[in-house]
Parts: sequence; C-alpha cells; structure tokens
Amino acid sequence: MRASRHSRKSGSSCQPDDFKAIASGGGLQIRPYERLKMEAFVVFTREETTDPEELATYSAGIGPSFDGHDVTFLAAYGAMEHLEGPPVEGAVILRFPTMQAARDWYHSPAYQTIAAHRFAGSRYRAFIIEGRR
Repeated sequence: MRASRHSRKSGSSCQPDDFKAIASGGGLQIRPYERLKMEAFVVFTREETTDPEELATYSAGIGPSFDGHDVTFLAAYGAMEHLEGPPVEGAVILRFPTMQAARDWYHSPAYQTIAAHRFAGSRYRAFIIEGRR
C-alpha cells in the first residue's frame, strides 16, 4: 500500500475553541461551527489475520480501487502505541473530502471485489467518521 495517493498540506490544527461542547440530556453533544468544512475519515483496524494468503491478495490488489477517488492516506500500519482495549495488529486511516466520497469508494465494485479477500483473510473493524478539516 502506498503511503499517499495525494498530498495536501493542511496548516490547520485542532484548536480548543473549534467545537462547542453543549451538555444536553445527560450527554455531551459536539457541534462544529458553521465555518468549518467537514471531511470524512475511514478507519480500519485489523484485529486478527486468519489467512495470510488471502490478506496478501487483498494488499496486492487494493491500489486500483482508489483510482478516481480523492483519498489521502494519513496512516497505514505504522508504529502504534496501544492505549486502551485489546491490541490490534494494525490500522489504516484514510481521508476523503466528504462522507459521500468515502461511501462511494467503500461501496464501489472495485473495492468490494478486492475486499472479499480481506474478509476471507482477516477480522477487521471499519467505520467512517466525519471530522474537521
């Protein structure tokens, strides 16, 4: 897997006043300010490899699934420090410009075809989360 399909410089960092925390109904609700552009992050955590050959097929064939999609690899199986919960074997974080763009890639025939090898060779958790740009 390549380190990055696109490189964008993001001179911004999360500031404490970027989100308003509003206590309501016993919970905490986070509301972004109107001026913020929201992106989407796809997060994969590999919990267990069950068939290394199937997982190798997935890794070797995933690249073309990103063609035509605006995606940036933020992290891919780098060094990790486990802080909570059971440890995972590895993790990937992808950035897309919108939730819909992330969904379009994940549900695309190109990705779902190669993902069958990931499903056959490992146990993962995956989710899309909206975040601040």
